[in-house]
Amino acid sequence: MNQSEFIGLPMFPLSSVVFPYAGLPLQVFESRYKKMMQKVLGGDQCFGTALIVRGSETGGGDTRSDIGVRVRILEADQRPDGGWTVFAAGIERISISRWLTDDPYPSADCSPLNDENLQPDATPLLNLAAERLRVFLQSAAQLGFTVPSSDFELVSDPEIATWQLCTMSPMGPMDRQILLAELDPSRRLELFSEMMEDQLILLHSRIRPDDGPQWSATN
Repeated sequence: MNQSEFIGLPMFPLSSVVFPYAGLPLQVFESRYKKMMQKVLGGDQCFGTALIVRGSETGGGDTRSDIGVRVRILEADQRPDGGWTVFAAGIERISISRWLTDDPYPSADCSPLNDENLQPDATPLLNLAAERLRVFLQSAAQLGFTVPSSDFELVSDPEIATWQLCTMSPMGPMDRQILLAELDPSRRLELFSEMMEDQLILLHSRIRPDDGPQWSATN
């Protein structure tokens, strides 16, 4: 992994959280992000994402988190209106040291943010987190919610599997940001299991399927 800083990294603040190794579909229509796409596609195909804590994705003037994810564009198709349909994938977390100007598009000085080493005996934590998610998905399906299948398989790499679970989770953006910011992957798994237990309680307190959880990312 490149340990150097990313100076002036083009940034795309979002109202959702992107995790490492997760896919990110985007519809680019604002003029500032059209300009950003020209820059990114003419370079290393990479840009950064960060959660908008307050404000919206359009218009600027928002407040953004200081931990995000650097992503790489895998597919990009320009539409007749000059906008873009983009599919990118998370590469690594970044710590944002300084936001720069939004003209002509948002940018920031960033550096890679690495996890601590996963504990050798973390398998039980990973299994518990996966089981909590499966129970939630099964319960949600039984209650009539449209949810991803509970019959998922985790990848063999436990560190990537941790991010896989986070991506499939039904948590809201602030909880997902907490998971993203946690440097200890074992603690992240513990937090995930605690959050899933809370989500299951909330699920059973709901009355109508159309009040159900919304997934902001797909596995």
